[in-house]
Amino acid sequence: MATFNSITQDQRQTIVHICRDLEYRGGVENFLFDFLRFNKSFRHVLIATEGSAGMRSENLRSSGIIVHYVTGSFWAKVLKINKIIRGLEMPILHSHLFRPECLGVFLRGCSKKITTKYCTYASDSQVGCGVRGRLKRFVDNRILDYIVTIMYDESIVITGELTK
Repeated sequence: MATFNSITQDQRQTIVHICRDLEYRGGVENFLFDFLRFNKSFRHVLIATEGSAGMRSENLRSSGIIVHYVTGSFWAKVLKINKIIRGLEMPILHSHLFRPECLGVFLRGCSKKITTKYCTYASDSQVGCGVRGRLKRFVDNRILDYIVTIMYDESIVITGELTK
């Protein structure tokens, strides 16, 4: 883990990445894991909002990247993340996927907020099938996603599915 002196001496811009669980080996997590390990032009802080630290997190920590896992209710996570951000000077917030983006709307002290859009969020595996599932997908993918997205300075879309 980085010491206070090494943090204050590092003058690179800090990007705070918020994701669900880095230990889950999905496309988003693989992208983020590789990006953090190989992009040295920024200082990176990773905050995961679900799961617990494992081999991937330890690998990042051993390479000097600060990794936090925050737990609790939505508002408890917001408070914990805001406390982490308060210790940084004007970080860039980079959110990955819908739940972290929702948390990011309530975070303060960031010089810029960026979200990366990979695909639609609510799928049958998350909300179920049938009328109720379709309604939940519509609310998550169209209404809430739009509201969250307008709160960010920049959105990066990396799939044609989201260009609509």
